[in-house]
Amino acid sequence: MLLDCNNRRLKVYLLILGSGGLREVETLSIRHRDIDFTTNPTTIHIREDKTGEARDRYISDETTFHLKKFMEWKEKRVNQVQKMT
Repeated sequence: MLLDCNNRRLKVYLLILGSGGLREVETLSIRHRDIDFTTNPTTIHIREDKTGEARDRYISDETTFHLKKFMEWKEKRVNQVQKMT
């Protein structure tokens, strides 16, 4: 399923769910400041889980690769839109 997925956002979402073991709502609430690419493996800080606790989750190198690619693509799109306005 992931190999055929052409939607970048959906692919990264599914990879984070599977690799990090996060819940759907936790994955949707991830912000740039929650991701630490300086650690190996990459760490995602969950600010508050369903029990109200903060915790760190780790994602695979493959997920990190696709997440970085998605973030670069998204930043380019934002810059293009800003140039148009």
